[in-house]
Amino acid sequence: MYVEEIKLKRGRKTYRTVLIRESYRHQGKVLHRTICNISKLPPAVIEQIRRGLRPGSPPEPGGTLVVERSREYGASYALLSLARELGLDKLIDSRKEPWRENALALIAGRVVYQGSKLSWVNI
Repeated sequence: MYVEEIKLKRGRKTYRTVLIRESYRHQGKVLHRTICNISKLPPAVIEQIRRGLRPGSPPEPGGTLVVERSREYGASYALLSLARELGLDKLIDSRKEPWRENALALIAGRVVYQGSKLSWVNI
């Protein structure tokens, strides 16, 4: 993976896009896959990501990039997969509506994290 900066000039305006990409080969051709767009991040953070993705370079200690909050993912994902296999999402509503997905997430949250709805949101 690497950080690629693309500058596109249209008339008098210059557009800048910063992407995290990876290269791969398919049938002998080198192709690129975009992982994510990081154009809206501050330049210092983009430079840290660029240094972190560079092979063989350890991340800079004491940098400004700090994990403020992380969430556990595995149990919630497993429970949502099981609920979809059992057809619980279709039991709530047959149409795929945003509120149906929210209701399913609330059910999974209550099973994985015991407590009130408010305490589940603040985890």
